[in-house]
Amino acid sequence: MANDSNERQKKVWELILSWLGTQERLVSHEKMRAICNTGKRIAEGVPALQKQEGGDIKKFSYALYEYLYPLVRAGIVELKTEDSKIFWGLAPACVFFRDDGGKRFWTGINLSDAQKGSIQGPMCFDYLNISEWITGTDITEDGLPVVKNPSTLALLRLFKPCKPEVFGVRDPGINWEKYSEVFISGKGWQQARFRERAGLYRVKGLYSNRAYRDKSGIGYRINRFPENNFWAKLRANMDNGKDVATYNSREQKLIFWQDLPFLLARVLFLEQLSRGVFPKMNGTYYGISQEHIRELNRIFESKIKIEND
Repeated sequence: MANDSNERQKKVWELILSWLGTQERLVSHEKMRAICNTGKRIAEGVPALQKQEGGDIKKFSYALYEYLYPLVRAGIVELKTEDSKIFWGLAPACVFFRDDGGKRFWTGINLSDAQKGSIQGPMCFDYLNISEWITGTDITEDGLPVVKNPSTLALLRLFKPCKPEVFGVRDPGINWEKYSEVFISGKGWQQARFRERAGLYRVKGLYSNRAYRDKSGIGYRINRFPENNFWAKLRANMDNGKDVATYNSREQKLIFWQDLPFLLARVLFLEQLSRGVFPKMNGTYYGISQEHIRELNRIFESKIKIEND
């Protein structure tokens, strides 16, 4: 069953990337949601015109999370905003490399067929718009959009600690009685029985208003920008005394229990690619050094549990 699910996911990813590659303009959030829903129906064999009722509405409403957002975290698809509206498109093509053992290991993202045809070495990997090949260290691939390898540690240092001020706007006038659902890690949205609990709340409904309540009862309004919701869910774990991730220092494996914000996930994804580790795109990150964990624990106030230290 797991292999079937992985194959379905791969097919939908391929469909999305192929479709985005034909678009001359950025795609609206509403159109992208419809494409993800269509892809999910095709992958699961659900007729496109079948009426959705009850749980089916919820099931297809989360297709963005299942199929689009992993591609965004991988740096393959990019989010842009115009006049507070969200749009999507393929990220610009780029290439970077690392030298190891007298060889140069290249990684390309969103390369065109023409660009792939100009590569000066054998292609050893080409999957979901990520390409990898090997050359000698004298090869510079001048015809490709080569970028300087960024320091992922330096990028992590740019992130502020995960606090409500980062993802919300303080508002002492929030009427909490209107916010009838609270997000519980591992359970999703649940009826808010006790609104004194710190966490992310919403007015009942998939696309409704959301607000964050901190441990001291201060409220913060959250806009519809997806990044803010991911930060808020992580902060909710922290405010309720839960870890946000586990790190195995022996295996250098990092597992997050909530979806990461796009930019932060992209940094970790890039770190794996730069080490020659192909990422899983499922919230598990390999080859992450303890230096990176120290920076992440700064961001998440030591809520990453370290094992085998």
